[in-house]
Amino acid sequence: MINEMHEELLKLRGSSSVQDNWETIQRNNKSPAIWKKKSVPSELSDIFWGQRRTIVEPNDPFLEIVQPFLVLHLNITCSSVHTIKDSLRLYFGIKNNEGYRSSEDYEDKNSAGKSTKIEKLPRILILHLMRFSFENSGSGFVKFDKPIKFPSDLEIENDLLASPVQHQRILYELVGSVTHHGSKSSTGHYTADIKYPDGPWMLCDDEKVAPVSSSDVFHDQAYILLYERLCCCDCACQGQI
Repeated sequence: MINEMHEELLKLRGSSSVQDNWETIQRNNKSPAIWKKKSVPSELSDIFWGQRRTIVEPNDPFLEIVQPFLVLHLNITCSSVHTIKDSLRLYFGIKNNEGYRSSEDYEDKNSAGKSTKIEKLPRILILHLMRFSFENSGSGFVKFDKPIKFPSDLEIENDLLASPVQHQRILYELVGSVTHHGSKSSTGHYTADIKYPDGPWMLCDDEKVAPVSSSDVFHDQAYILLYERLCCCDCACQGQI
């Protein structure tokens, strides 16, 4: 929906988004080549889009990919994941790519390390907890009811950033969440909890909107979480990491 609204805004301005268009920045042999995804900004992308930087490195970094993201899709099935911070660390951890051939003279031609960091943070950070998975056993999509704890205030720590900031905490406040009720993706019901600015939490259940206690908001079965960035000190959050 956000992508479609972004496209509509661009059409109203007489421009269009750039699809599958990459800018390549070639450095010298000792530095990595950088592939950067081109995109046309809008008033909506300025709010919801961030950027991530992926680095592939066998010995020394040789390739960096910078591309925008609207949602971070977080794996929660790993046994080490019990909180949102656990899932973020798993997402931005180092992964081994089996079968990847980096170069002819590299000793191990079957693997390479790939790590992803945050290049730019959005004003509204959308986290999707991947509670549905397709099973080849014939069960189709199954739901994981695994409890995942999430905080009211989320701090993005320096080790998740491509360019760590010094002497500044990056904080987000939870302003909305979506919950799926039911055991299957094809059935069930969705509700949303929304926080009024400096006000109470409200439960949106179809046409019914009513106040809800914070204890009911911070359960452990959330499906989508929306965090708004808090400005710290006298800095302007826009245009910064």
